[in-house]
Amino acid sequence: MALTFIALAFLVAAAIAIRRLVPRWSPSRRRQLSLVLALILLPALLNTLSRWETTSHLLNALLLWSRLFAYELCIALFTLVRPRAVTTTIAVILTLPLFASSVAGPASSLFSREQSSLHPIRPGYILDLLPWSSGPGQNGGADFSLIYQPPGVRFLRRPFMGARLYNTQCRTADTTATIDPTTAHITVHCPPLTSDPAASPSGTDFDYLIPPNARSPDLAHSLPR
Repeated sequence: MALTFIALAFLVAAAIAIRRLVPRWSPSRRRQLSLVLALILLPALLNTLSRWETTSHLLNALLLWSRLFAYELCIALFTLVRPRAVTTTIAVILTLPLFASSVAGPASSLFSREQSSLHPIRPGYILDLLPWSSGPGQNGGADFSLIYQPPGVRFLRRPFMGARLYNTQCRTADTTATIDPTTAHITVHCPPLTSDPAASPSGTDFDYLIPPNARSPDLAHSLPR
């Protein structure tokens, strides 16, 4: 995570450096910059609203970092508006969320050496397990995502549920998921640490109702009307 915060700091510094150069640019070059920012931020908005992503964790991480840079550059350019004391204060406030765990956490996937494992549940549904660790000798676990991937679509998918599991809770590497097609419920089960009920809790279970926009055609047709 420390590497992520360092990279975010460099990202902010790069945005500030470009901001210092922009006043010297020609109008045509500024228009080109505006077009590039629009091409990055508009798909990001569509991605946020639709929650679709690619099947590559690396590509998703690179797209996320490009959006973060475009966001920070827009904030840096905003400080060119007068009165600059006010716009600079607003820019600082809008920059602070970049270092929140809700942003730094997903951004850290670019530097992670862990590989996710995909476990098919039934046609169109996948359980994605991504191991994580706080550091050498520290606590770890796995982040799981429930993914809907329509038949015939190889490069796009839509995560619709997920949570973080800890190795102190259960055996995260052995997590499984099942779907009840009659109720559209999906159950994620992380088995207990040991087979002895007296020495270990019963594990961790999550039960979700699959949202209508993430139901495959065969699953939707099997539900009672």
